[in-house]
Amino acid sequence: MSSRAFLMLLGLSVPGFADLVLNSAVLDPTKFRVTEFANTGSAYSMQRLSDGSLAVLVGSSIMRFTDLNHDGLADGPGTILYQNPGSFLTGFVKVGNYFAVGELYSATITLLQPGATPASTMTSAGAMFFSYGPDWLHPTAGMAARPTPGSPGSFDLVFNVGSQNNDQLSAMPVAITGLINSSVNGDSLYKVT
Repeated sequence: MSSRAFLMLLGLSVPGFADLVLNSAVLDPTKFRVTEFANTGSAYSMQRLSDGSLAVLVGSSIMRFTDLNHDGLADGPGTILYQNPGSFLTGFVKVGNYFAVGELYSATITLLQPGATPASTMTSAGAMFFSYGPDWLHPTAGMAARPTPGSPGSFDLVFNVGSQNNDQLSAMPVAITGLINSSVNGDSLYKVT
């Protein structure tokens, strides 16, 4: 689909959006350049590192990409900062000085500590392990983080527990062990500070 067709489709759902974007008096198309920064296959999430490089979640790895000459293209194929070959990684977020990453097949959220430099590998600082019952359809995959309101230096990690079924309430609780030990309900969001 062309970008013009995409904008037209998007404009159908947001009144006036297509007119704003496609009106050359408002937007000068010569001021924009579209490039493929890096061909990763499937990138699911990314976070900017302290030096401006990007940490990109790709399959079972977190890859670091740089653009030292600022041409809009990655300088190379990237380097691995963290890898878990046995699991598909999801929900990569920055939580204060750490990063959290979800590991779908192992039903885990791992807290990662960055290395001494942005190019250094990340190491596990702990994890939360979810014990889902048999035939659980939708494990945890999504996360968000924010500074804790009214508590400087603290951060909240918000995650979903997922659902046991489609179109039905989850009936069995899910045990969490590791960094925290608790029992939680499906179809829910939880916060850890």
